[in-house]
Amino acid sequence: SLSWGDGSAQIRGSGSSEAVELLTSSVVRLNADADGDISFYNSAGTSQAFFWDASSSRLGLGTTNPYRTLTVAGDQVVEGLFEITAATPQILFSVPSGGLDSRIHNDGSGNFIFGTGTNSTTPTERMRITSSGNVGINNTSPSSYHSPADNLVIGSSGDNGLTIASGTSSGGTICFADGTSGGAQYAGFIDYQHNGDYMRFGTNLG
Repeated sequence: SLSWGDGSAQIRGSGSSEAVELLTSSVVRLNADADGDISFYNSAGTSQAFFWDASSSRLGLGTTNPYRTLTVAGDQVVEGLFEITAATPQILFSVPSGGLDSRIHNDGSGNFIFGTGTNSTTPTERMRITSSGNVGINNTSPSSYHSPADNLVIGSSGDNGLTIASGTSSGGTICFADGTSGGAQYAGFIDYQHNGDYMRFGTNLG
């Protein structure tokens, strides 16, 4: 071993494991083993906070078992731009042991797709926002429908519906607007009031 200062800083090797360790204040800070794996330890020198798996070329932060190129265990904060660059960039939210996974991804054509599935890297598509801004819920091609009414398309077969849930003394309203102020906000409307249980179909002529 090589020591300096008062002897608490050391580089030492182990003949049995062919590992090399770096210590400061007599605490292990770094370990490189014979297989090329490299561990950086926490302040107490008791656990590996940063681990390089040489055999798989993977990096683990907070874990010694990275299963992707970069595996991070624990809460993280990203300040600024977080960019994923790929032909079809995606984020997979994986729940282990039979859990329901979720995925969001860009299909390479500018369509933003949301999916769910059990332990699957290709979950079933549930919703998409197309590159032109149309939204399909359980529909993969909302732009295929009547152009004046394809901004939001729900379903593609079987029973489908849309529910507006309001309080027992409140109302639910669909407004048809041609402006953002005054009566233009509700030039036409469909309104149901639960306090009285009545429905109105109306236009604003003011």
